[in-house]
Amino acid sequence: MDIIKTLFPCIPASRKIRLPASPGGNQGFLVEKQPHFTHQSTGGYLKEKQSWLSTHEASTQIVTAILTTTTEGPSLDSQIKDIVHQAGGWRESLAASILSAFEQALQKAYELGEALSPIIQNALTKVTEAGRKIKDFADWFKDEHPVWTGVILTVVALGILYLIWPYILSALGFGEIGIVEGEF
Repeated sequence: MDIIKTLFPCIPASRKIRLPASPGGNQGFLVEKQPHFTHQSTGGYLKEKQSWLSTHEASTQIVTAILTTTTEGPSLDSQIKDIVHQAGGWRESLAASILSAFEQALQKAYELGEALSPIIQNALTKVTEAGRKIKDFADWFKDEHPVWTGVILTVVALGILYLIWPYILSALGFGEIGIVEGEF
């Protein structure tokens, strides 16, 4: 245990990690680190209650936190980190769920004509400016360097052709060894 403490001083020894269930049906086991706990006062002592969030609950809480925040910075970051920790860490499914919930929330706000918070408006303005700058750069590059633009587009087109070439040959009736019998 001292080796682990030496190598990973940022992990407190008083917590436990909950490992996922194994495919054989076991519910996993606990190793020296507890998941996020909420403490509830019950008559003079603290009762520890485990709180795990599902992916949907975590994404809803994160989007709500982002959309209702009034300040940027460390407080929002720590709030999001706490929610992610309660959900078991970052996963692709959590990121996809957050993106989907964010899209739905922004779409509903747009449909209802609701005003977004100043922080969200500022973020959307920054994204719009970045997209405009990229488009302006691409237009400038195309006008100033037509030969390089042609070379880059040719390389991209050849790369795409390289990727789809086996499917084209298969559609024309050719297999790995040669012409497929009965195709012509």
